[in-house]
Amino acid sequence: MSSFTSLQASKTTATQVTTTAPTKMNFADLAKSKLAYAPEQPVAHQLRGFKVSQSPSPIVFISDTVETAVVHYTDYDEFRGYAKCNGENCSLCRIGNKATKRHLMPVYNPLSRAVEVLSMGDNQSPTALLPQLLNLVDFEQEQLFMVSRENYQFTVNVQPLPATLPLDQQAIQTCTKQLDENEIALSDIYRSYSNEELADFPCIRTMLSLLSPEQA
Repeated sequence: MSSFTSLQASKTTATQVTTTAPTKMNFADLAKSKLAYAPEQPVAHQLRGFKVSQSPSPIVFISDTVETAVVHYTDYDEFRGYAKCNGENCSLCRIGNKATKRHLMPVYNPLSRAVEVLSMGDNQSPTALLPQLLNLVDFEQEQLFMVSRENYQFTVNVQPLPATLPLDQQAIQTCTKQLDENEIALSDIYRSYSNEELADFPCIRTMLSLLSPEQA
């Protein structure tokens, strides 16, 4: 983990990370299977990602803690979403799926009245999310941010935090305490699969089988 100020100081630049036919089943089998969209289901401790949409949404930064996760995004029918990179011999790396860094920060969402996780990529273009926030966030001030996106272009507006806006201080304190004591991690919003579990997905297993024997 690092702090947001260290990101501001470094002005992080983008880096390269080194590291079929339809089927039928009953609903009970589906519930037991892994045929699920990974990012749609909150995992441990109810942490979930903050979704930036076309409509402006409010967020309040509650900590300068930044956790950087190395993840893969897949868009297969059987497995669509993010998964943590397993590093050396990662099944997703082996099939050529590029790993990327995501910078994660805890934010309070006044609409859901919950602490959520804001995920930011390394993109340093002027309309990307991270560089705009690096120039606007001031933890010495109480600020309210309105964030929206149109495709890959983000819009960020900031204003003083309204005194009339209720914040769930208990939820905020509970989350920050759990983060400080390493009871939870911001990267919990991403699913973890072993290389063997990844290879159980037919799409990934097929890609692995197409590699040369010495790589498979």
